[in-house]
Amino acid sequence: MVTRGKSRRSTKRKAPKRKAVKRKAPKRKAVKRKAPKRKAKTPRKPRYSLLITQSQRNSRDFKAVVLKNNKVVGEPRKIIASKISTTSSNIINYARRKRVNLSKAWDAVA
Repeated sequence: MVTRGKSRRSTKRKAPKRKAVKRKAPKRKAVKRKAPKRKAKTPRKPRYSLLITQSQRNSRDFKAVVLKNNKVVGEPRKIIASKISTTSSNIINYARRKRVNLSKAWDAVA
């Protein structure tokens, strides 16, 4: 008869004991304050406009003035009523065509 050899008995190995690690209490961090976010202020484009005034209701003399940010830039000039629309449209068209501001167009045209 064939006899079986002794089977090796499985032995449970004990895991090495872990030493209890003392945990330090969490340190309180100083609260970081966010830096204030400021928008960079870029200079705004100046706004040019043409102001045409009349001294009296039915007078034929008009005063035309160029304004930059609502302040007078071009000197006021007297223009006759019949020429006011052509002069003002010429100034505006010149400014658009040459891509210059109204005060430069005013000096060139009027």
